[in-house]
Amino acid sequence: MKIFRACFRNVLLALSGGAMLLAPSCKDEDIPKSAACDILMFSVDGQRWEIDGANITRHYPPETPEEPLVPTINLSPGATVNPPASEAQNFFADAGVAYTVTAEDGVTKKTYTARATRTPYAGCSITFFGVGDARWSISDSLITYVFPTKTEEALLTPAIGLSPGATVEPPASQAQNFFAEGGVTYTVTSEDGATQKRYHASARNRYSGCSIESFGVDGVAWSIEDTLISYFYPTGGTGKLTPTIVLSPGATVNPIAGDPQDFFADEGVKYTVTSEDSTATKTYTAKATVETSGGESWAWEVSGSRLTIRGVNGIMPNYQHNGTPWVEYREDIKSVTIEGMLNVGDRAFQEIAELSSLTMSNTVKSIGYYAFGYCRKLATVNIPNSVDTIGVAAFNECTGLTSLTLGNSLKYIGQFAFHWCEQLTTITLPSTLQYIGNHVFHRCFGLQEIISLNPVPPQAIPNAFGDTSGPVDKSRVIVKVPAGSVAAYRAADEWKDFPHIVEIY
Repeated sequence: MKIFRACFRNVLLALSGGAMLLAPSCKDEDIPKSAACDILMFSVDGQRWEIDGANITRHYPPETPEEPLVPTINLSPGATVNPPASEAQNFFADAGVAYTVTAEDGVTKKTYTARATRTPYAGCSITFFGVGDARWSISDSLITYVFPTKTEEALLTPAIGLSPGATVEPPASQAQNFFAEGGVTYTVTSEDGATQKRYHASARNRYSGCSIESFGVDGVAWSIEDTLISYFYPTGGTGKLTPTIVLSPGATVNPIAGDPQDFFADEGVKYTVTSEDSTATKTYTAKATVETSGGESWAWEVSGSRLTIRGVNGIMPNYQHNGTPWVEYREDIKSVTIEGMLNVGDRAFQEIAELSSLTMSNTVKSIGYYAFGYCRKLATVNIPNSVDTIGVAAFNECTGLTSLTLGNSLKYIGQFAFHWCEQLTTITLPSTLQYIGNHVFHRCFGLQEIISLNPVPPQAIPNAFGDTSGPVDKSRVIVKVPAGSVAAYRAADEWKDFPHIVEIY
């Protein structure tokens, strides 16, 4: 009716002589309102998101923090959106964020879902581990803590920091007994679920031991009897020497091992060992003695192809190359028997080419420098239980050696002792062993299995298992260790380079 009246008025104006015919006039409220209810553009910080139907998405890199974001939203003319674009939202939530757009007509509506995703992290590391205010040490896969004061065993609840998105089992909220043998094993799984890493966490009090476990000079171990450390040198031995000293775990010694000392002095050298917890000390005397000859305490004879050494607490002198009294028989000797001797001298049987059989009585305590070096036909060696020291290069380049038995008193293996024994496939190290010098097993290319019976990893000097010029292939060697000691071996120098360390079953 309103429209009709407006038109009728215009007709009257025209008929009354108006200058022009006016068109019908309509108010804004008379124009139909839009039913469009689309999100035309969606962006965050200037980065446009993809709109596919009712889904709005964007993929972010893994380092993107999952935090609320404020979007910019362009709508169809006259349309409105709820929740408003000005409100920050967590688009990383599993369900995303639902936006309802209402058209200008106030009736038509459409719902969009905006969702952000990111690439999951591949990291599976423990980045922090602590209990209370104490931060524990993390070294590779071993987590350790030494309590500064005596602490009773108790269940402790740790704080654990992980790679972003990673999870850990058992969870950090569970209290654990880290004093238990072997500690507590944690398995960390990456956010993407593709990788895992195991950690072994353990705590202990400071050690109370204060012993010198082994003592040597230039790779040659000295004898330790109670608090007396001694060694017999050939004629002319003199001057200051620098020892290598292995102590009880955590203990310290004064004077330090790196200081040269005059062990030939009448009173020897006093060493005081202090336990890690400072509750105990022990003083040792280290003394070198010049041995002029074997005297009448031992004798030797060659019968056919057999060399026999006999003695009553006999001390064999150390020899220079080709300096032994039986050197003229070296081409004939095929077997050696040592009876009643305390030690085997340096270079005593070096380069006896045909030597294939070796027998030592259970009185021998030490085997000297290069004692059986280059005896390439020697196939089987049984070290008696009395031996505590194998000297430098004692069996160097015994390339025919296929069977080796080490006695259960052995503490010290000098450098290059079994260098280039390339046919050895299995070695069993006794529970008493404490020290393996550098290059002991250099070029032992056939080695496939090492059985170490000491729950505390023997100290292995760098390159004990070979350097780049002739390394043991550690990737194929199985190292078997006592139950509960796998973590300790995996953390110990040289040992940790073996990827396959398992418990002895």
